[in-house]
Amino acid sequence: MRGPWEVRWENSKKAQKESEQNLKDFEKSLKEPVAPKTKVQETAEKLGLDIRGKTDDQLLEEIQRSAEKPKEVSEP
Repeated sequence: MRGPWEVRWENSKKAQKESEQNLKDFEKSLKEPVAPKTKVQETAEKLGLDIRGKTDDQLLEEIQRSAEKPKEVSEP
């Protein structure tokens, strides 16, 4: 049977590992350049479209399709 100090030690080691991984992820994100979003990407995000991995041309097509969809009108 383990004592309470052993459980606390295991939990603190786990927390330390998580903190170290979070720090590594954060440092990595600082090194990777983040490209500013284009107007097309910003517009697509505002419309709730997923912009990951898509070109502006693909996003323009999705924006166009979403603009062509008939709006649902709820009647009182």
